[in-house]
Amino acid sequence: MALVDHSPLPRRRLLLLGTGTAVALVVWIVLVVTAVRLVGAARGGASGGGIGGWVLVVLVFAGAAASLFVGLLLGVRLVGVVRRREPAPAPHPKGGKRAAR
Repeated sequence: MALVDHSPLPRRRLLLLGTGTAVALVVWIVLVVTAVRLVGAARGGASGGGIGGWVLVVLVFAGAAASLFVGLLLGVRLVGVVRRREPAPAPHPKGGKRAAR
């Protein structure tokens, strides 16, 4: 695939995708650290103990997985905007010169 052209990149789209990716990844890091601390607390029996602590751990891990997924999706879109590949060429008609007439 060839690069399309050398026109300037769409700055607003780059800014939005870059910011969204960074925010999603920061949220992921915060949620993972929180989940690790909650697991330690739930194992030790602190913070109420019982099943409630483990439910909270599962919810935090689910949020971390969702934020990582969103971060990866936004990152892929960001890379696509930066690379700007040209679309695949249209297929030419099958057959020889007679079929093209």
